[in-house]
Amino acid sequence: MISKHFSSSPNKTMKTRTAMFRVGNVKCSSCVTSIESALGKVTGIESVTVSALQGRAVVKYVPELINVKAINEATEYLGFQVIEFPEDMVVCHLRIKGMLCTSCSGSIEHALLMVDGVKTAVVSLSLEEAKIHFDPTLTNSDELIQAIAACWL
Repeated sequence: MISKHFSSSPNKTMKTRTAMFRVGNVKCSSCVTSIESALGKVTGIESVTVSALQGRAVVKYVPELINVKAINEATEYLGFQVIEFPEDMVVCHLRIKGMLCTSCSGSIEHALLMVDGVKTAVVSLSLEEAKIHFDPTLTNSDELIQAIAACWL
């Protein structure tokens, strides 16, 4: 049995996505406040959380209104270097029942990594779950489920 959960959650009429990236030169709470308030005013960005300690930003945005490249440019315009900025990605969690050993989880992980658009796939035998980062323009959750099902044929 496979069930799915996305990190993208529905807004009133539009779905949001979450982008996580590292930001350089964030040294204090004033830097955090500058980034959060400036990016928070940008159309299409729903929320911004910045950690000075981790040097990381988490941005919830509406992809129909803004893309990650524009968020990157807005952050750099503020004077903060974006160290890592992933392309538009979706994180999908799939519950996988019936795995009996590490060979099962390894086979599923390998099958997922072979799907065009999948960037990372981690399958946990003990949690009975797969966490997959993928490009939604190249694949979708149905194709991921088909790849998993093909392992048991």
